[in-house]
Amino acid sequence: RSFCSRHMSVSQCCQQTLTFHAYDIKWLPQSCRVVTVGMYARGTGAIQISEIDDEGMKTIDQVEKKAPFKCLTFGTSKHAMRQFASGDFEGNVCVWNVEQPHHPLFSCKGHSSLINAIDGCGGTGIGEGSPELVTGGRDGFVKVWDVRQKDAVLELSPPESSTLDCWAVAFGNSTSSSERMVCAGFSNGDIRIFDLRKNDFVWQTNIQQGVCSLEFQDVGSPVQRLVAGTVDGRCHVLNVASATSKKVFDFPMISLQGHQSTTWSTRHIPTKNRFFSSVGGDGALTIWKCETTKQLLEPVQFQKVLTHQLSDRPVVSMDWCSAKVGLGASCSLDQTIRIFYVDPKQLNK
Repeated sequence: RSFCSRHMSVSQCCQQTLTFHAYDIKWLPQSCRVVTVGMYARGTGAIQISEIDDEGMKTIDQVEKKAPFKCLTFGTSKHAMRQFASGDFEGNVCVWNVEQPHHPLFSCKGHSSLINAIDGCGGTGIGEGSPELVTGGRDGFVKVWDVRQKDAVLELSPPESSTLDCWAVAFGNSTSSSERMVCAGFSNGDIRIFDLRKNDFVWQTNIQQGVCSLEFQDVGSPVQRLVAGTVDGRCHVLNVASATSKKVFDFPMISLQGHQSTTWSTRHIPTKNRFFSSVGGDGALTIWKCETTKQLLEPVQFQKVLTHQLSDRPVVSMDWCSAKVGLGASCSLDQTIRIFYVDPKQLNK
């Protein structure tokens, strides 16, 4: 099923039915494999590695663990290492080898309860500098990790007497071995950016709705555009280019109504970051195009160029393949992985 506007169309390549509830999906870099994590009906954790070939999708490996998994990232992985990090419902941060995923390479108690979000930086093609992870938990803490040690290298605590959940985290501004920023989104609509080099908050705002997803336009470039997905089905495009000079920046925020319910995931298309996509509780994939002037940071408008119904149930996660532009993967609450494709020629228009 596809909605084809006059601008763009998408085709569904294949799909696979899961035996568990999926919460996150990521492409294994430079491969035709995806890793999906979630929870079995009996309350245990699931890791599944699937491969796409000419005949469709097949399961390469499947692992069951004690605690359900909520999120994963390949952001710290070098291509030769093939490692991903995960966060689970018991607050554990783990690193796994895709080729042998039955026992973690690294494991520690990161949060007191559920880890809602995880992101990585420093892997191949994912910013400069050493590999690091950032996690956000139900306990309201945001923590930065060097997986060579068991303790967090940075802990950002919630305000005293606060009951805020941290729902989304993202790295940005990773332009050198010393430059890096962490962005966190919270259940009350707060968005905060912390500069790891300056060891200080450099920017913050409140967008009135719980923040479910965050992504910078380009992790390895100076901070420019930040896209936040919220519980009201919107995508909020924030110009955070002045984050290094003003702690509270009075900026024009662009709000785009992309879904009829929660926007669960927002992702820029690799090498085509004028485009970003979102998936939501209405089961749809939406792609937006940034129409700009010569100044990239001054968007004239954002144009919706595609709406495609992936599922009748909420789509909770999606990811774009870095090896093949336009190839995407999603997982939804109907326990299905879907692989879809947008012709990159349409992204050049």
